Amino acid sequence: VGGDPLHTVLAATGHDHLPPGLGFRLQFELEGVLAAPNTNTPFREAVTRPRDVYISYRPLPVLEVQLGQFKSPFDLEALLSTQDILFARRSVGSRGVSPFAGYRDPINGLSVGREVGAQVTGRWHPGQPEGSTDGLGLSYAVAATNGIEANLTYNDNDKLAFYGRAAVHWEDMVQLGGAAYINDATLLDEDSEEAIDSTITGLTGDLIVRAAGATLFANVTQRSEQLALDFGAGNPTVTTSRAFQFQAAYEIPVVHIQPAYRFSFYDPTAEYNATDDGFTANEPRERDALTYHTIGLNYLPPAYPLQIMVNYTITQEQAGNELENNRFDAIVQLTF
Repeated sequence: VGGDPLHTVLAATGHDHLPPGLGFRLQFELEGVLAAPNTNTPFREAVTRPRDVYISYRPLPVLEVQLGQFKSPFDLEALLSTQDILFARRSVGSRGVSPFAGYRDPINGLSVGREVGAQVTGRWHPGQPEGSTDGLGLSYAVAATNGIEANLTYNDNDKLAFYGRAAVHWEDMVQLGGAAYINDATLLDEDSEEAIDSTITGLTGDLIVRAAGATLFANVTQRSEQLALDFGAGNPTVTTSRAFQFQAAYEIPVVHIQPAYRFSFYDPTAEYNATDDGFTANEPRERDALTYHTIGLNYLPPAYPLQIMVNYTITQEQAGNELENNRFDAIVQLTF
């Protein structure tokens, strides 16, 4: 059993337990939260829903095929298990900002999440026996999915989303990686009820170092969306979002207390070429960048499947969007 903060997840896995290399993963969230009917509603309906649900086949040690619902191989912070992240919540660039924690409308993050499709993945350490992580290693993942959020088996059009990720490893201490994706999506204009084509692309690069009790993590992520709208400008509307962060932590021996710090920056409209319909100026886009400083203190008792995380986040909005919205988070996470 493991799971995301604030939720309970029940997982049953039989990965590679069958002799031919067949396997499966079934993971359910017992208290999943559905989207609200509108942004002004603070209440969410809770349901039981699947998370990772797929079958797999591993014909070779460096090749595994997965069919079903899984995490799209893009943002590394989103791919990390909640047992491995350093803070109670992922960074603002990854998860975005809800309307109750930020200014005006909700701001979507740059992570992609789970989607339904097919994935090929593997990891290889040349010259080492199967399963070894010694020395230099390479890992990869290539996926084709329906390009929409988890638990939706249909698509918004007849086109797939494509992902690719690769990383270089030095044992389990250093990982340097990157990923990209493209998703041709179709949106529905609520006013005109017309379909609008869009092309969404993403790029990311990341680095993790774990050695001598210290952990360092850094990444930069970018998302560009091109809409078939020109607002009279004669060109498609293109908006680019960009985020970067740096995390550092050190687990103090004997007491197993881990101080941590994270700097994260997110600009949802870092680049754009058109004014939104209804705006007379681009001013809202000029002052929507976010800078968050998170200070954490974790307790990681080695004798128990338990970790306790206490965080305090100082939020900094640009002039004109300032809010009194510093936040405190505390989580107790059990793994069994």
